[in-house]
Amino acid sequence: MNRLEKERNGEPLVVLSHSMGGQLIWDAVTWLLPRAEDMRDLQIDFWCAAASQVGFFEEAKLFAASNVSFAPSKPVPFPSDHLGI
Repeated sequence: MNRLEKERNGEPLVVLSHSMGGQLIWDAVTWLLPRAEDMRDLQIDFWCAAASQVGFFEEAKLFAASNVSFAPSKPVPFPSDHLGI
Protein backbone atom coordinates (compact mmCIF):
# COMPACT_ATOMS: atom_id res chain seq x y z
CA MET A 1 0.00 0.00 0.00
CA ASN A 2 1.50 3.34 -1.02
CA ARG A 3 1.45 6.61 0.93
CA LEU A 4 -1.59 8.03 -0.87
CA GLU A 5 -3.64 4.87 -0.30
CA LYS A 6 -2.79 5.01 3.40
CA GLU A 7 -3.89 8.65 3.60
CA ARG A 8 -7.25 7.73 2.03
CA ASN A 9 -7.66 4.91 4.54
CA GLY A 10 -8.24 2.40 1.74
CA GLU A 11 -11.14 4.35 0.26
CA PRO A 12 -11.29 4.50 -3.56
CA LEU A 13 -10.64 7.82 -5.27
CA VAL A 14 -13.78 8.72 -7.23
CA VAL A 15 -13.80 11.78 -9.49
CA LEU A 16 -16.94 13.32 -10.97
CA SER A 17 -16.46 16.02 -13.57
CA HIS A 18 -18.75 18.10 -15.72
CA SER A 19 -18.11 20.23 -18.75
CA MET A 20 -14.62 21.78 -18.72
CA GLY A 21 -13.76 19.71 -15.64
CA GLY A 22 -13.35 16.68 -17.90
CA GLN A 23 -10.64 18.40 -19.88
CA LEU A 24 -8.91 19.50 -16.68
CA ILE A 25 -8.89 15.94 -15.29
CA TRP A 26 -7.62 14.49 -18.60
CA ASP A 27 -4.82 17.09 -18.72
CA ALA A 28 -3.97 16.24 -15.12
CA VAL A 29 -3.72 12.46 -15.65
CA THR A 30 -1.91 12.65 -19.00
CA TRP A 31 0.51 15.51 -18.35
CA LEU A 32 0.57 16.90 -14.80
CA LEU A 33 0.55 13.73 -12.66
CA PRO A 34 3.30 11.91 -14.62
CA ARG A 35 5.56 14.92 -14.00
CA ALA A 36 4.70 15.57 -10.34
CA GLU A 37 7.15 13.66 -8.12
CA ASP A 38 4.81 13.61 -5.12
CA MET A 39 1.81 12.43 -7.17
CA ARG A 40 3.32 9.55 -9.16
CA ASP A 41 1.43 7.02 -7.03
CA LEU A 42 -1.95 8.74 -7.39
CA GLN A 43 -4.52 6.63 -9.19
CA ILE A 44 -8.15 7.57 -9.81
CA ASP A 45 -10.20 4.43 -9.20
CA PHE A 46 -13.34 5.66 -10.94
CA TRP A 47 -13.87 8.70 -13.12
CA CYS A 48 -17.29 9.79 -14.34
CA ALA A 49 -17.22 12.63 -16.87
CA ALA A 50 -20.49 14.21 -18.00
CA ALA A 51 -20.90 16.67 -20.87
CA SER A 52 -17.15 16.89 -21.47
CA GLN A 53 -15.42 17.43 -24.79
CA VAL A 54 -12.31 15.35 -24.07
CA GLY A 55 -12.41 13.64 -27.48
CA PHE A 56 -12.80 16.91 -29.35
CA PHE A 57 -9.99 18.56 -27.40
CA GLU A 58 -7.68 15.64 -28.18
CA GLU A 59 -8.62 15.70 -31.88
CA ALA A 60 -7.87 19.45 -31.89
CA LYS A 61 -4.57 18.72 -30.06
CA LEU A 62 -5.34 21.18 -27.26
CA PHE A 63 -4.04 19.12 -24.33
CA ALA A 64 -0.58 19.64 -22.89
CA ALA A 65 0.33 16.01 -23.70
CA SER A 66 -1.17 16.10 -27.20
CA ASN A 67 1.10 15.41 -30.14
CA VAL A 68 1.17 18.77 -31.90
CA SER A 69 1.77 17.22 -35.30
CA PHE A 70 -2.05 17.25 -35.68
CA ALA A 71 -2.01 13.63 -36.76
CA PRO A 72 -5.22 11.89 -35.62
CA SER A 73 -3.29 8.62 -35.67
CA LYS A 74 -1.12 9.85 -32.75
CA PRO A 75 -3.48 10.27 -29.76
CA VAL A 76 -2.35 10.84 -26.20
CA PRO A 77 -1.48 7.42 -24.73
CA PHE A 78 -4.02 6.08 -22.22
CA PRO A 79 -2.82 7.12 -18.74
CA SER A 80 -3.11 3.67 -17.15
CA ASP A 81 -0.70 4.67 -14.36
CA HIS A 82 -3.25 7.17 -13.05
CA LEU A 83 -6.64 5.82 -14.15
CA GLY A 84 -7.99 2.55 -12.83
CA ILE A 85 -8.89 -0.01 -15.45
